[in-house]
Amino acid sequence: MLPYISFYLVACVYYTFMSLYKQKSIELSHYLLPFLGATSGYENTPIWFLLSLSQVVCMCFVLCKMRNRYAVILGALCVSMAGYYLGRYNVPYYVDVSMLCLFPFVLGYEFRDVILDIRPIVGLPAGLLSLACYAMFPGFTNVSQNFEPMGYIPFLGISIGASLFVVYVSKAFCHTIVSTGLSFFGRNSLIILCTHMMLMSLPAVIARHLNNVWCANLLSLILVMCIECLVVFLIKKYVKFLDV
Repeated sequence: MLPYISFYLVACVYYTFMSLYKQKSIELSHYLLPFLGATSGYENTPIWFLLSLSQVVCMCFVLCKMRNRYAVILGALCVSMAGYYLGRYNVPYYVDVSMLCLFPFVLGYEFRDVILDIRPIVGLPAGLLSLACYAMFPGFTNVSQNFEPMGYIPFLGISIGASLFVVYVSKAFCHTIVSTGLSFFGRNSLIILCTHMMLMSLPAVIARHLNNVWCANLLSLILVMCIECLVVFLIKKYVKFLDV
């Protein structure tokens, strides 16, 4: 929870500065939204992941008190399905989202040794399964709001398949130049997650000057990630309490 609170305070300072700079009114109630259970409309919303992750870890800890691995998995599946259906309601503090994501998390924890030793015969089909599910059920989804119009089963297919594929690709590129770059972003993914929203005005500027959406998105991604490298360096050197 320390990163959650720390990066939210940074975002609030940024919000205050930008409001003063643009001569906009500052609403004090705006600062309290996430602490009152809001799941949208506050500063630096990607930090929802940290709050939800802490809940998932706590639920996993309780479930794993059962000694039977398959009882743990079945319990996680039941909680996950209940969380999916709770998404129809305005559940505060992302509790429904945490319940929804518990099943993939528990699978990863219980079978971590097998997953880390993943073979191409599993990794490649898993990636294809994920792509196939997405191709069959395209459209906008939002995990943080438990908005999964594709349904529960395709959601699991995409999330589990993509996760296995990422592990496989990471192993395949191990000890290469590509791996060095990916490792840097992987090690600092928390900082990137919690700071990238403050850079999202840059893609908007690029989109206004480039008609090609693909080129604009690619250029925006490269620019934001390059700036994130500088952000990571500055935080590690001068604001170490954020590097957790």
